[in-house]
Amino acid sequence: MAIKTKIAAQSLVLTMNLGEDKNGKIAFKNLSLKQVKPNATDEGIHTVAEAVKGILPYPVEGVSKNTLSEIVDDTIVG
Repeated sequence: MAIKTKIAAQSLVLTMNLGEDKNGKIAFKNLSLKQVKPNATDEGIHTVAEAVKGILPYPVEGVSKNTLSEIVDDTIVG
């Protein structure tokens, strides 16, 4: 049995700082860009994030990549 992981989906997440809410706490909002290619490099994803930052209405506090992987049995033909 050969168990492997296979990337099912990836997304780029930009965390924006919306400023203070009515209680004086910093409010954040995540913007997810889905359908990132499974073979996209971290450098490529970062380049896209930097380009997108320039058109957003709020400052970006963080950039992350979310990856959803499937665990598959590579010996099963199907």
